[in-house]
Order: sequence, then structure tokens, then C-alpha cells
Amino acid sequence: MSQEPNDPHSIGSSPSAAPHLDDAYRATSYLMFLPEYTVSVRIDEPARTLDDWLIRHSHKTWAFISAYNPLSQPLGDEENRHRHQQLIERVESRQQSWYEGMGRPDRNDWKPEYGLFLPGIAKRDALALAKRFQQIALVFSQRGQPPQLIYTGLSKQEA
Repeated sequence: MSQEPNDPHSIGSSPSAAPHLDDAYRATSYLMFLPEYTVSVRIDEPARTLDDWLIRHSHKTWAFISAYNPLSQPLGDEENRHRHQQLIERVESRQQSWYEGMGRPDRNDWKPEYGLFLPGIAKRDALALAKRFQQIALVFSQRGQPPQLIYTGLSKQEA
């Protein structure tokens, strides 16, 4: 499908083929395990505590990316841990700051997923990293703005 600039199904919007995934991603708390404390944020809700941390550490943007369950297809714990380690290695090779994080779903039929909180990352770099690890979406924000769910353009149909 070609993606026109005003196409509601282009990168960044909800996937038309899997609206239940959008609901699941939004019904999740995204935790960042910072040295000082743990911060929990939700999509489209103000994140003042995280904004304060970003100001103190001179960051303007951030992303939360997981390598677990590519294309939202469940994998075993060992494979997910391996993918998480690969994500860490990739981020470190690019000298990107990172902290451990976790997506904790509200629903009992989804398992928590470890991920990385990446302060100071550019949106295009976050999107490229999420695509590299076959993620359907990531969380991204600019300081002072609520966290947003950003779709990569990949879908479960590519599995």
C-alpha cells in the first residue's frame, strides 16, 4: 500500500489491520528505571516527573523501545532476553544513553516486556531502531509533550 502524506494509515498512525494492538499498547504503563527513581508514563498523558528529569539531564527528547515479540508475535523468554541484549549492544555501539525499562500492560493476557528508555534520541533514529528490531510501534516524546505512540509501518501481516 502506498502511503500518501494525508493517509490515515501512514507511519505514525494506528494500524488499520490491528486496532486491538493500538488498544493494548495504550493500555500499558511504560516504566523507566532511572538511577534516582522509577518513572511510569502512559500514552497521551502528561509526564511531568520525566520532564523534570529530562531538564536536569539536558535532554529534549526520549523514546521507549522494546526488542521483545517482533511484529507483536509472542516469543519464548529466552529468545526475548537474547533480543533485548542485542538491542542493548546496538544502542551501546551508537554511544546512545540508555536505561532499562518495562512495558507493563493493564491486561492479564499480555506479558510485561523489557525495553530501553533512550533519552536524547532523535525521532528518526528511534524509528529506525524500532524497525531494525521489527517492532510495530514505539513510544516517543519531546520534553513538555505527552508520550506518543509512533507506528513504524510494519504490521503483523508481515510475520
